[in-house]
Amino acid sequence: MLFEVNTRINSKTTSETRPRATIPGHPLPPIDPSLSLSLSLCDNPLDSSGLRLPSVSPQVLPHAVRLSSDANSTARQNATFCLGILGQFGGPAAVDVMQTLLTALQPRLADEEASVCDNGVASLARLVLAFGATLPLASILPAIVTRLPLRADSGENRTCCRALMRIAQDDAARAHLAPHVPQMLAAFSEMLMSEGERLATEELKGELRAFLIWIVGVAPELRASLPAALQQAL
Repeated sequence: MLFEVNTRINSKTTSETRPRATIPGHPLPPIDPSLSLSLSLCDNPLDSSGLRLPSVSPQVLPHAVRLSSDANSTARQNATFCLGILGQFGGPAAVDVMQTLLTALQPRLADEEASVCDNGVASLARLVLAFGATLPLASILPAIVTRLPLRADSGENRTCCRALMRIAQDDAARAHLAPHVPQMLAAFSEMLMSEGERLATEELKGELRAFLIWIVGVAPELRASLPAALQQAL
């Protein structure tokens, strides 16, 4: 399995307590894929009733997992997005189902629909933002870096870039990113130099510019990895 949860993510590492890739329980009732749009509303950790996301995750997660492999591409996209939100804002409860989340997201990285694939990458990035070095970063980080910049759902480039920038500045996780830094810098450069907001908003471009200035400051040898025009601009 490409994405396998490191036992460090949970101090209880026996075979009975380790997060499993399947969801126990009774069969789920059918859901009309056209209604899957409601899953995308989980992008707010507080719903309209004031309930925190962790309190509703156990009810939502099984449906999100199932719909993430639905024949309907809209259902897959919304469910894949939902999986990332459930992980990012799920709190300690997300740890117990981390293997379930990763197992559901992995096939979406090769989805025939580009927007579903992009949401799969961004969902991995959301998990990285929330759990950092406790995840199997050796396999997760290249899955993110090699697919940047996202083009079908370019708005998710912000999530992915922020996750990578955080890992680059995390002493406990930086080593996992090191082999992929040149490719990451190439993707960041493309987004920063792109016209308009096709690949990155002005806000993200500002963050990328600040990050590149920081990273070539701490590792001057990386300046050579940047396009000549960008080297002069920084």
